[in-house]
Amino acid sequence: MGSVFRGYMNNIIEMFKSIQGEGKYIGIPSIFIRFANCNLSCGFCDTRYSWDDSVSSPYNYRDAIKFISKNPAYKHIVITGGEPLIHQFDVKELINKTSSRDSTFTIETNGSIRPDNELLAIMRFHNGLWSVSPKIHYLDTHYDLSILEKFNHQKNIQWKFVIRGMIDMKDDIEKVLSLIEHGIITPTEPIILQPNGLRTDYNNACRELADYVIQNDLIQFRVIPQFHRICWGQERGK
Repeated sequence: MGSVFRGYMNNIIEMFKSIQGEGKYIGIPSIFIRFANCNLSCGFCDTRYSWDDSVSSPYNYRDAIKFISKNPAYKHIVITGGEPLIHQFDVKELINKTSSRDSTFTIETNGSIRPDNELLAIMRFHNGLWSVSPKIHYLDTHYDLSILEKFNHQKNIQWKFVIRGMIDMKDDIEKVLSLIEHGIITPTEPIILQPNGLRTDYNNACRELADYVIQNDLIQFRVIPQFHRICWGQERGK
């Protein structure tokens, strides 16, 4: 499942202000703190630089705290990656030391690393959003499904799945439906399906996914594109 790093180290690859482009908080001006490293290596990853060993990580969580404090108007903080749960000590410090600003926190995770009880308690206390995006093609090889089941008990959670494209669409969505059928995930809100952000014909990717959902009456899903992808393409820090 990947090792979990602890301690004071430079493990944040970028910090920036932008618009949340995904999920239930789409459109909200937000601060993004992107942690480096990932325990998976998805071919459709749109932030491959975050786990590229040749790219340096110039910041640490103390830098992130300063960056957040210099932008007090921004109340939504997105902790992302890479895979931020590799760095749980730093994530907890970051939230604990900025929570007095009445901030809303989102942690974006692939769901393959177990959050510790302290982090779960911190997120419950602040009503933080767990944005859990399991990688379908790795479920059989890189996931302990009991970890996904643990996320079900969190009070503020969204399940989000990237659908790779037309060739894999039926198989990908059937795997998501199987997770629901077997009680591995028990969503209380519609599950988010997201088109592959690396598609150069992004409009077609959105249309293909929307058409499939409508044609198959999959009303338990929400199709949401990446707003930042539409606005800025693959530009970093957007």
